[in-house]
Amino acid sequence: MSDFREKIFLLEQQDKYSDIIKLCNDEINRNSNDWNVYFHKAMAQFGLKKYPHALLTINKSIECSRNAFNLLHKGNILFCLNDYIGAINIFTETLNLDESCISALHLRAEAYLSIHEYTKAINDARKILEIEPNNEDALSIIAEVERKSGEYIYSIETYKESIKKNPNNELIHWKLGNLYCDIKEYDNAIMEFQTAIKLNDKYSDCYTSLGIVYNE
Repeated sequence: MSDFREKIFLLEQQDKYSDIIKLCNDEINRNSNDWNVYFHKAMAQFGLKKYPHALLTINKSIECSRNAFNLLHKGNILFCLNDYIGAINIFTETLNLDESCISALHLRAEAYLSIHEYTKAINDARKILEIEPNNEDALSIIAEVERKSGEYIYSIETYKESIKKNPNNELIHWKLGNLYCDIKEYDNAIMEFQTAIKLNDKYSDCYTSLGIVYNE
């Protein structure tokens, strides 16, 4: 099994998802009941965006070991399948096992946002900030709730506070740019989109947003 883990580690460093799946299948065919094998296969399927397959495989991993790590990733797969209620239920179970799991709190907050449960999203964001006061993603969630509630001035300030925590988070720059578009402050929007692209020149959503602004 140690040889398997070494091979998996090397393949994951190179994002060779198909090779990981083959290696895991070989291990499974040897009657392996190690949850790690199913987990790595599920994550490789996830990397290939084969979410239904990843869900089936992570369920096999959970059958072997119903741990918080497995449950967290199942919740993330459900989220990507737009099953937000299912994801929330799994993230809640994850938090019952590990109440300080920031990833579960963050993803559950994002799921709450997706179904317009803004108060619950804010509550999870505040729980994150109790654990990690400098967590920029939690502030971004609060800013998004403020934006959706029409509290644009507060939202801008919260996004800026989030950026202070981590100026290199291109997603938050993109979100702030979209907010500036909402209130027709296009020069500020362009500046945020350009900053995001400098941080990640393959950020396709940002190029799309920038193109829309230039056409205004």
